[in-house]
Amino acid sequence: MSKMGSPSSAAVFCSTRTIKLIDITPPNLVLSDPDNTTYDYNTSIPLVYSVSDIHLDSCWYTLNNGLTNATLTNCQDSTINVADETGHKLSLYANDSLGLLNTTSISFFVNTSAIETNVYRVQRGTLDVNGTGSSLITKTDDKKSFVLIDVRGNNNLPETLQFTARPASNRTAIIFENYNEQATVSWEYISGPGLSVQRGEREYNTTDLGLKVDVNELDLTESFIIVDNRLNSKFGDAYAKGLWTGQFINDTTFVLNRSQSGSAGNVSWQVIQWDQTIVQRGNVTLSGSETNTSLSTSVNKNNSVLFFSERLTDAGELIEELNASNDDIIWGSVSLGNINDTFSDNA
Repeated sequence: MSKMGSPSSAAVFCSTRTIKLIDITPPNLVLSDPDNTTYDYNTSIPLVYSVSDIHLDSCWYTLNNGLTNATLTNCQDSTINVADETGHKLSLYANDSLGLLNTTSISFFVNTSAIETNVYRVQRGTLDVNGTGSSLITKTDDKKSFVLIDVRGNNNLPETLQFTARPASNRTAIIFENYNEQATVSWEYISGPGLSVQRGEREYNTTDLGLKVDVNELDLTESFIIVDNRLNSKFGDAYAKGLWTGQFINDTTFVLNRSQSGSAGNVSWQVIQWDQTIVQRGNVTLSGSETNTSLSTSVNKNNSVLFFSERLTDAGELIEELNASNDDIIWGSVSLGNINDTFSDNA
Protein backbone atom coordinates (compact mmCIF):
# COMPACT_ATOMS: atom_id res chain seq x y z
CA MET A 1 0.00 0.00 0.00
CA SER A 2 1.46 3.27 -1.06
CA LYS A 3 1.16 6.60 0.70
CA MET A 4 -0.94 9.44 -0.65
CA GLY A 5 1.04 11.58 -3.08
CA SER A 6 3.76 9.11 -3.72
CA PRO A 7 5.03 8.87 -7.34
CA SER A 8 3.15 6.61 -9.69
CA SER A 9 4.88 3.48 -10.68
CA ALA A 10 4.17 4.24 -14.38
CA ALA A 11 7.35 5.04 -16.34
CA VAL A 12 7.60 8.21 -18.53
CA PHE A 13 10.18 8.29 -21.32
CA CYS A 14 11.37 11.63 -22.97
CA SER A 15 13.59 12.16 -25.98
CA THR A 16 15.22 15.38 -27.38
CA ARG A 17 15.81 15.88 -31.08
CA THR A 18 18.21 18.66 -32.21
CA ILE A 19 17.68 20.21 -35.63
CA LYS A 20 20.64 22.19 -36.97
CA LEU A 21 20.06 24.64 -39.84
CA ILE A 22 23.10 25.10 -42.01
CA ASP A 23 23.53 28.37 -43.94
CA ILE A 24 25.19 27.63 -47.25
CA THR A 25 24.27 30.90 -48.98
CA PRO A 26 26.79 33.78 -49.15
CA PRO A 27 25.61 37.40 -48.77
CA ASN A 28 23.53 38.78 -51.63
CA LEU A 29 25.65 41.54 -53.19
CA VAL A 30 24.70 43.97 -55.98
CA LEU A 31 27.04 46.78 -57.14
CA SER A 32 25.28 49.86 -58.58
CA ASP A 33 28.14 52.38 -58.88
CA PRO A 34 30.67 52.90 -60.33
CA ASP A 35 29.59 51.96 -63.84
CA ASN A 36 31.55 50.47 -66.71
CA THR A 37 32.10 53.90 -68.26
CA THR A 38 34.52 56.82 -68.53
CA TYR A 39 34.38 59.37 -65.70
CA ASP A 40 35.43 62.97 -66.24
CA TYR A 41 36.31 63.37 -62.56
CA ASN A 42 38.56 61.28 -60.33
CA THR A 43 37.60 62.28 -56.79
CA SER A 44 34.55 61.19 -54.78
CA ILE A 45 33.41 58.69 -57.40
CA PRO A 46 30.36 57.06 -55.79
CA LEU A 47 30.58 53.51 -54.49
CA VAL A 48 26.96 52.38 -54.17
CA TYR A 49 25.83 48.82 -53.51
CA SER A 50 23.24 46.69 -51.71
CA VAL A 51 24.05 43.71 -49.50
CA SER A 52 21.92 41.42 -47.37
CA ASP A 53 22.50 38.35 -45.19
CA ILE A 54 21.10 37.32 -41.80
CA HIS A 55 24.67 36.71 -40.64
CA LEU A 56 26.32 39.63 -42.46
CA ASP A 57 29.74 40.34 -41.01
CA SER A 58 31.82 42.78 -43.08
CA CYS A 59 32.30 44.49 -46.45
CA TRP A 60 35.41 45.83 -48.18
CA TYR A 61 36.81 46.66 -51.59
CA THR A 62 40.07 46.57 -53.48
CA LEU A 63 41.25 48.72 -56.38
CA ASN A 64 43.44 47.54 -59.20
CA ASN A 65 44.03 44.01 -57.95
CA GLY A 66 44.87 44.96 -54.39
CA LEU A 67 46.90 48.15 -54.80
CA THR A 68 44.26 49.76 -52.58
CA ASN A 69 42.28 47.93 -49.89
CA ALA A 70 39.63 49.58 -47.72
CA THR A 71 37.01 48.41 -45.22
CA LEU A 72 33.47 49.73 -45.67
CA THR A 73 32.22 50.64 -42.20
CA ASN A 74 28.89 48.97 -41.37
CA CYS A 75 28.68 47.92 -45.03
CA GLN A 76 27.61 51.45 -46.00
CA ASP A 77 28.01 53.26 -49.34
CA SER A 78 31.15 55.32 -49.81
CA THR A 79 33.21 57.23 -52.38
CA ILE A 80 36.60 56.54 -53.93
CA ASN A 81 39.46 58.64 -55.29
CA VAL A 82 41.54 57.29 -58.14
CA ALA A 83 44.34 58.30 -60.48
CA ASP A 84 43.51 60.32 -63.59
CA GLU A 85 43.77 59.28 -67.24
CA THR A 86 43.90 55.54 -66.64
CA GLY A 87 41.70 52.48 -66.24
CA HIS A 88 40.69 51.00 -62.90
CA LYS A 89 39.23 47.75 -61.60
CA LEU A 90 37.15 47.77 -58.43
CA SER A 91 36.36 44.52 -56.62
CA LEU A 92 33.72 44.54 -53.88
CA TYR A 93 33.51 41.85 -51.19
CA ALA A 94 31.03 40.84 -48.48
CA ASN A 95 31.20 37.93 -46.06
CA ASP A 96 29.09 36.58 -43.22
CA SER A 97 29.96 35.30 -39.77
CA LEU A 98 30.03 31.73 -41.11
CA GLY A 99 32.83 32.61 -43.50
CA LEU A 100 30.76 32.61 -46.68
CA LEU A 101 32.03 35.18 -49.20
CA ASN A 102 30.56 36.95 -52.22
CA THR A 103 32.35 39.30 -54.60
CA THR A 104 31.65 41.37 -57.69
CA SER A 105 33.86 43.56 -59.89
CA ILE A 106 33.63 46.45 -62.34
CA SER A 107 36.12 48.20 -64.61
CA PHE A 108 35.99 51.89 -65.50
CA PHE A 109 38.16 54.64 -66.96
CA VAL A 110 38.94 58.18 -65.78
CA ASN A 111 39.81 61.14 -67.99
CA THR A 112 39.31 64.52 -66.36
CA SER A 113 40.30 66.27 -69.60
CA ALA A 114 37.16 64.97 -71.28
CA ILE A 115 35.34 68.29 -70.68
CA GLU A 116 36.42 70.80 -73.29
CA THR A 117 36.87 74.43 -72.25
CA ASN A 118 37.27 76.39 -75.47
CA VAL A 119 35.83 79.78 -74.49
CA TYR A 120 35.57 81.96 -71.41
CA ARG A 121 32.24 81.71 -69.64
CA VAL A 122 30.62 83.02 -66.46
CA GLN A 123 27.84 81.20 -64.64
CA ARG A 124 26.20 83.01 -61.73
CA GLY A 125 23.35 82.79 -59.29
CA THR A 126 21.94 83.52 -55.83
CA LEU A 127 21.13 80.96 -53.15
CA ASP A 128 19.73 80.96 -49.60
CA VAL A 129 21.87 78.67 -47.46
CA ASN A 130 21.59 77.40 -43.89
CA GLY A 131 24.55 75.10 -43.27
CA THR A 132 25.01 73.48 -46.70
CA GLY A 133 23.47 74.31 -50.05
CA SER A 134 24.20 73.79 -53.73
CA SER A 135 23.47 75.45 -57.06
CA LEU A 136 23.36 73.48 -60.30
CA ILE A 137 25.70 74.52 -63.10
CA THR A 138 26.50 73.40 -66.61
CA LYS A 139 29.13 70.67 -66.28
CA THR A 140 32.47 72.47 -66.36
CA ASP A 141 36.09 71.46 -65.91
CA ASP A 142 36.83 72.45 -62.30
CA LYS A 143 40.56 72.62 -63.09
CA LYS A 144 39.81 75.50 -65.46
CA SER A 145 37.27 77.30 -63.25
CA PHE A 146 37.18 79.35 -60.06
CA VAL A 147 34.33 80.59 -57.89
CA LEU A 148 33.72 84.04 -56.37
CA ILE A 149 31.14 84.62 -53.62
CA ASP A 150 29.46 87.51 -51.79
CA VAL A 151 27.27 87.00 -48.72
CA ARG A 152 24.56 88.91 -46.90
CA GLY A 153 22.70 87.93 -43.73
CA ASN A 154 20.45 89.37 -41.05
CA ASN A 155 23.21 89.50 -38.40
CA ASN A 156 26.96 90.03 -38.12
CA LEU A 157 27.86 86.59 -36.80
CA PRO A 158 30.78 84.81 -38.48
CA GLU A 159 28.86 81.53 -38.51
CA THR A 160 26.31 83.34 -40.70
CA LEU A 161 28.46 85.43 -43.02
CA GLN A 162 31.59 83.33 -43.51
CA PHE A 163 31.35 80.71 -46.27
CA THR A 164 33.44 78.28 -48.24
CA ALA A 165 32.51 77.22 -51.78
CA ARG A 166 33.68 74.42 -54.03
CA PRO A 167 32.57 72.58 -57.17
CA ALA A 168 30.90 69.22 -56.58
CA SER A 169 32.90 66.13 -57.51
CA ASN A 170 30.64 65.48 -60.50
CA ARG A 171 31.18 69.09 -61.68
CA THR A 172 27.48 69.84 -62.08
CA ALA A 173 26.98 71.96 -58.94
CA ILE A 174 28.66 74.46 -56.62
CA ILE A 175 28.50 73.54 -52.92
CA PHE A 176 28.35 76.29 -50.27
CA GLU A 177 28.86 75.82 -46.54
CA ASN A 178 28.61 77.92 -43.38
CA TYR A 179 27.95 76.96 -39.76
CA ASN A 180 24.18 76.57 -39.89
CA GLU A 181 22.83 80.11 -40.01
CA GLN A 182 20.58 81.52 -42.73
CA ALA A 183 22.34 83.72 -45.29
CA THR A 184 22.13 84.60 -48.98
CA VAL A 185 25.08 83.82 -51.24
CA SER A 186 25.66 85.47 -54.61
CA TRP A 187 28.17 83.57 -56.71
CA GLU A 188 30.00 83.59 -60.02
CA TYR A 189 31.80 80.64 -61.57
CA ILE A 190 34.40 81.71 -64.13
CA SER A 191 35.78 79.19 -66.63
CA GLY A 192 38.21 79.54 -69.50
CA PRO A 193 40.88 77.83 -71.59
CA GLY A 194 43.65 80.00 -70.15
CA LEU A 195 42.87 79.07 -66.53
CA SER A 196 44.62 76.43 -64.45
CA VAL A 197 43.13 76.08 -60.96
CA GLN A 198 44.29 74.19 -57.89
CA ARG A 199 42.10 74.21 -54.78
CA GLY A 200 41.79 72.75 -51.33
CA GLU A 201 40.37 73.18 -47.85
CA ARG A 202 41.96 72.88 -44.41
CA GLU A 203 40.30 72.42 -41.04
CA TYR A 204 42.09 74.45 -38.36
CA ASN A 205 41.90 74.46 -34.57
CA THR A 206 41.54 77.31 -32.09
CA THR A 207 45.30 77.90 -31.79
CA ASP A 208 46.31 77.85 -35.47
CA LEU A 209 47.58 81.16 -36.86
CA GLY A 210 49.38 79.94 -39.97
CA LEU A 211 49.19 77.05 -42.43
CA LYS A 212 51.63 76.06 -45.17
CA VAL A 213 50.23 74.68 -48.43
CA ASP A 214 52.17 72.91 -51.19
CA VAL A 215 50.92 73.10 -54.78
CA ASN A 216 52.07 72.06 -58.23
CA GLU A 217 54.65 74.38 -59.78
CA LEU A 218 53.28 77.76 -60.87
CA ASP A 219 54.32 80.70 -62.97
CA LEU A 220 53.99 83.37 -60.28
CA THR A 221 53.85 86.16 -62.86
CA GLU A 222 50.47 84.74 -63.91
CA SER A 223 49.17 83.38 -60.58
CA PHE A 224 47.08 84.60 -57.64
CA ILE A 225 45.27 83.22 -54.57
CA ILE A 226 41.62 83.47 -53.51
CA VAL A 227 40.91 82.65 -49.84
CA ASP A 228 37.52 81.90 -48.25
CA ASN A 229 36.71 80.77 -44.72
CA ARG A 230 33.92 79.60 -42.47
CA LEU A 231 34.36 80.18 -38.74
CA ASN A 232 32.63 78.12 -36.07
CA SER A 233 31.64 80.96 -33.73
CA LYS A 234 28.39 82.59 -32.58
CA PHE A 235 30.08 85.84 -31.48
CA GLY A 236 30.19 88.94 -33.67
CA ASP A 237 33.49 90.10 -32.19
CA ALA A 238 35.10 86.83 -33.38
CA TYR A 239 34.63 87.75 -37.04
CA ALA A 240 38.28 88.73 -37.49
CA LYS A 241 39.38 85.28 -36.35
CA GLY A 242 38.06 83.98 -39.65
CA LEU A 243 39.94 86.43 -41.86
CA TRP A 244 42.90 84.76 -43.57
CA THR A 245 45.43 86.03 -46.10
CA GLY A 246 47.26 83.93 -48.68
CA GLN A 247 50.80 84.74 -49.78
CA PHE A 248 53.24 82.89 -52.04
CA ILE A 249 56.57 81.78 -50.56
CA ASN A 250 57.83 80.34 -53.85
CA ASP A 251 56.39 78.76 -56.99
CA THR A 252 55.31 75.57 -55.15
CA THR A 253 54.37 76.88 -51.69
CA PHE A 254 52.16 79.52 -50.14
CA VAL A 255 51.11 80.33 -46.58
CA LEU A 256 47.74 81.14 -45.05
CA ASN A 257 47.78 83.46 -42.02
CA ARG A 258 45.31 85.06 -39.64
CA SER A 259 46.09 87.60 -36.94
CA GLN A 260 43.85 86.21 -34.20
CA SER A 261 43.33 82.73 -32.80
CA GLY A 262 40.64 81.50 -30.43
CA SER A 263 38.09 79.95 -32.81
CA ALA A 264 38.20 76.91 -35.09
CA GLY A 265 36.88 76.56 -38.60
CA ASN A 266 37.71 75.72 -42.20
CA VAL A 267 39.76 77.82 -44.62
CA SER A 268 39.55 77.14 -48.36
CA TRP A 269 41.83 78.34 -51.13
CA GLN A 270 41.97 78.55 -54.89
CA VAL A 271 45.26 79.11 -56.69
CA ILE A 272 44.66 80.38 -60.21
CA GLN A 273 47.24 80.58 -62.98
CA TRP A 274 45.86 82.64 -65.86
CA ASP A 275 47.82 82.34 -69.09
CA GLN A 276 48.95 85.53 -70.84
CA THR A 277 48.04 87.78 -67.92
CA ILE A 278 50.28 90.02 -65.83
CA VAL A 279 49.84 89.62 -62.08
CA GLN A 280 51.17 92.22 -59.66
CA ARG A 281 50.91 91.64 -55.91
CA GLY A 282 51.72 93.28 -52.64
CA ASN A 283 51.01 93.74 -48.95
CA VAL A 284 49.61 96.90 -47.38
CA THR A 285 48.64 97.75 -43.78
CA LEU A 286 45.70 100.04 -43.02
CA SER A 287 45.31 101.91 -39.72
CA GLY A 288 41.88 103.50 -39.91
CA SER A 289 42.49 105.71 -42.93
CA GLU A 290 42.88 105.49 -46.69
CA THR A 291 46.19 104.05 -47.82
CA ASN A 292 47.64 104.00 -51.32
CA THR A 293 50.08 101.50 -52.76
CA SER A 294 51.94 101.71 -56.05
CA LEU A 295 51.91 99.25 -58.93
CA SER A 296 55.24 98.32 -60.44
CA THR A 297 53.69 98.55 -63.91
CA SER A 298 50.79 100.76 -64.95
CA VAL A 299 47.61 98.95 -66.04
CA ASN A 300 44.55 99.63 -68.13
CA LYS A 301 41.77 99.71 -65.51
CA ASN A 302 39.22 98.64 -68.09
CA ASN A 303 41.12 95.38 -68.60
CA SER A 304 42.17 94.65 -65.00
CA VAL A 305 40.64 93.14 -61.87
CA LEU A 306 41.76 93.31 -58.24
CA PHE A 307 41.62 90.39 -55.79
CA PHE A 308 42.57 90.73 -52.15
CA SER A 309 42.46 88.91 -48.81
CA GLU A 310 42.70 90.53 -45.39
CA ARG A 311 43.36 89.87 -41.73
CA LEU A 312 42.79 92.04 -38.67
CA THR A 313 44.89 92.59 -35.56
CA ASP A 314 41.84 93.65 -33.52
CA ALA A 315 38.31 92.39 -33.81
CA GLY A 316 35.80 95.18 -34.29
CA GLU A 317 32.29 94.47 -33.00
CA LEU A 318 30.55 94.89 -36.35
CA ILE A 319 31.53 94.37 -39.96
CA GLU A 320 31.05 98.08 -40.58
CA GLU A 321 33.82 98.80 -38.07
CA LEU A 322 36.49 96.77 -39.82
CA ASN A 323 37.92 99.75 -41.70
CA ALA A 324 38.79 101.35 -38.36
CA SER A 325 40.97 98.41 -37.33
CA ASN A 326 44.56 97.53 -38.11
CA ASP A 327 44.00 95.71 -41.36
CA ASP A 328 46.64 93.80 -43.37
CA ILE A 329 45.58 93.34 -46.98
CA ILE A 330 47.27 91.01 -49.43
CA TRP A 331 46.30 92.09 -52.93
CA GLY A 332 46.84 90.98 -56.49
CA SER A 333 46.03 92.74 -59.76
CA VAL A 334 45.33 90.67 -62.87
CA SER A 335 45.51 92.32 -66.29
CA LEU A 336 44.73 90.88 -69.69
CA GLY A 337 44.50 92.65 -73.03
CA ASN A 338 40.83 91.91 -73.70
CA ILE A 339 39.65 90.42 -70.42
CA ASN A 340 36.30 92.26 -70.44
CA ASP A 341 35.49 91.24 -73.99
CA THR A 342 36.19 87.54 -73.50
CA PHE A 343 33.62 86.98 -70.73
CA SER A 344 30.09 86.03 -71.70
CA ASP A 345 27.17 85.31 -69.39
CA ASN A 346 25.26 82.09 -70.00
CA ALA A 347 23.25 82.10 -66.77
